[in-house]
Amino acid sequence: MPMDSSYQAYPRVSPDGKALVDVGYNQGKLSVYTASPVGSAFQRYTPAPFETTTAFNLPFAQFDPDGRSISLVVDETGGRQAWKLPYPPGKGAPERIMKGLNGFGITPSWSWFPDGRSGIVSWASEQGGRLWFANVRSGPTRQLTSGTPSESESQPALSPDGKKMLFVQTKADYMIVSASLSDANVKRVISSEVRTGKPAWALHHDEFVYDSIRNGSPAIWMRGEGWDRPIVTGEAFPPGTTNAFSTPALSPGSDRVAYTRDDKDRQFQNWISSVTGGPPVRLTNEKDVVERGGSWSPDGSKIVYWHYRDGVASLMVVNTTGEATPVRLRQRIGTPLPEWSPDGLWIKFLDPAEGVGWSLISPDGKTVRSYGESKTGQMTFSADSKKLYGIRVEPDRCILYSLDIATKEEKIIGDIAKDFTPASYSNPGIRLSLSPDGKSILYAAIRRSSSLWMLEGFDQPGWLDRLRGIMAW
Repeated sequence: MPMDSSYQAYPRVSPDGKALVDVGYNQGKLSVYTASPVGSAFQRYTPAPFETTTAFNLPFAQFDPDGRSISLVVDETGGRQAWKLPYPPGKGAPERIMKGLNGFGITPSWSWFPDGRSGIVSWASEQGGRLWFANVRSGPTRQLTSGTPSESESQPALSPDGKKMLFVQTKADYMIVSASLSDANVKRVISSEVRTGKPAWALHHDEFVYDSIRNGSPAIWMRGEGWDRPIVTGEAFPPGTTNAFSTPALSPGSDRVAYTRDDKDRQFQNWISSVTGGPPVRLTNEKDVVERGGSWSPDGSKIVYWHYRDGVASLMVVNTTGEATPVRLRQRIGTPLPEWSPDGLWIKFLDPAEGVGWSLISPDGKTVRSYGESKTGQMTFSADSKKLYGIRVEPDRCILYSLDIATKEEKIIGDIAKDFTPASYSNPGIRLSLSPDGKSILYAAIRRSSSLWMLEGFDQPGWLDRLRGIMAW
């Protein structure tokens, strides 16, 4: 198989059952691959004007109903693109389609009617994911489903005659929770029906920041004893240009906040704002990269963050002066966000190499210590920087534990219910944040429930009466 180990491995079968299509990565570049007959080696699709080294989310490709073309949607730095690819390859030139798609949320999925010219597409917005009627040329034209912001509909699958459709409805409870480091007892701090998460405590003050769309638009919020207010909103940027904010982090003095902004062109860039207002400042001077997250050095002079370019994730350090040139500390790191230790001596990151796992690196890059822990999604430092706290995810439970940095000795603190598994609605985005008193950790969790629905007669009056649930989980 010509794809490297990071290929998607979610192939779709052609209508006649004789071919497969998949998307994957070859030397960091996203490509489309086909196999005919089924079971033969995958071959890279050419010509390929859609190939990119800056793809993210979950690119999606499938055969059209007549089997003579493939539809592809991919999110990349610069915007969302949809393509129609003639099949077999070489029978025509790939063509841009569905130009009316927005760039918000996860990569959409779709299902075409038998004519191949229209269909149903899942389309995300700040009000949740909905199903829309779509035209292959212009994109979504008319909304089909509706619901509360906590509900979303996705994965449409039309029957071969186009008269029935299956889809998945998901409901979410977005939580920010606090877990005790003495007994693993978990308490809800915030519970919301709208997207809310990625909290981070201040280093020395009883205040934390998080992102949310609870007022109907994306914002960074700051919460203290008896108060809760937005400190960064879309109004700080040109109107209509901000999709989302994420991964906020307060400076050691709690006077500035670093965060990631996702704009209308799907540029993921790190910014710094004053918590009292004023114009935001880009953290770095880089272009056409994906920047996520940020952890301040204890003296507030530098930030370490996650960086992605040409299919490679890197650990970067940059001065907090604004528009600064970053320094690469480590290449080919894992997805979890890095973090600076409170004493400033270490930076935590995940090394995806087999058997290496969670690691510490000195800020000068000269010393590295590795600890394994492949089942732990995220870790954080103790207040004295002598331990790491982590939540290990097992099939039936989560385990909160500590790991001594010097001796690698592990201590189990207690079990955490699966409902409180650390989670994020964007990736990378999971963080554990130590409280200022060092007695608990703050993190986001999402409790989801899903059900399978069938819809028929939706081209006729009263189609809602023919909507019925099939399965729930």
